[in-house]
Parts: sequence; structure tokens; C-alpha cells
Amino acid sequence: MCKITIIAAKETGYFDFELGYVTEENYWEQVCMAFNVGRLVLYDTKEAITEVSGSKVFLEAAKRAREIGKKPIYLKDFVHPNDAVYVFGRTGNNNVSLIEKNDVLLSVEQANDKGDMFALTMASIVLRDRFLKYDN
Repeated sequence: MCKITIIAAKETGYFDFELGYVTEENYWEQVCMAFNVGRLVLYDTKEAITEVSGSKVFLEAAKRAREIGKKPIYLKDFVHPNDAVYVFGRTGNNNVSLIEKNDVLLSVEQANDKGDMFALTMASIVLRDRFLKYDN
């Protein structure tokens, strides 16, 4: 059985209203439950990323990979590790400064790559891909 962890930055500005964090957490928990994610970590500080073990897979736009000298790996060709730790940033930010040598920077091809997608949307796409490739 695989062990999947999701680490996601808490959104700011979109869920700052009364009960906002509860709503955001509920959205994440729904996605995690649907795809048998074992652990969800919503973080305010980037130290949370260093506190988990597993194969870290950072979801970032392909342009971010090129900015740090990595070749983007696209989802259609990606082999998901059994012990995957999928790491998502928040809208308008990225986690490229935290990517280490052995970490993977995964990108999802889009018809229009000028904008960023919400992490929840990306998580659903990535987890569905994993499900189709291995669990279906």
C-alpha cells in the first residue's frame, strides 16, 4: 500500500473571512479522502516541508523549473513514487527555494500557462492521474 502525504500552504486573502480556514481545510480533506491520502499538512511556515519524510514532489509551473535550472517533468510522463509527498504553494507564491537536489519538480501542461491554478485544483488533477495509472 502506498503512503501519500500532501503539504499545502494555507491560502491568504481567499479564506480570511469568518470560518475561512475551516472551509479551506474541509476542501482539502474532501480531496484527500477521495484519493486515500494518508496525511495532510496545511502550513503557514515553510519549515513544515522539512518535517516530513518521503519522496518530495513539488508542483510548480514549468517556467519555475527552468528558472532554477531543472528540466520540467510533466504529469503525463510522471511515475508517482509510492511514498510521495506532494508539495503545493499558495496563489502568487512558489516553493522553488525549498527544492533540493533529489526533489522532483512536477508540472501540469495547460492550454494557457500564463496563470497559476489553485493548489486544490492541481491536487485533484495529480491525484486523479495517480489513481488512473495505478489504482484503476
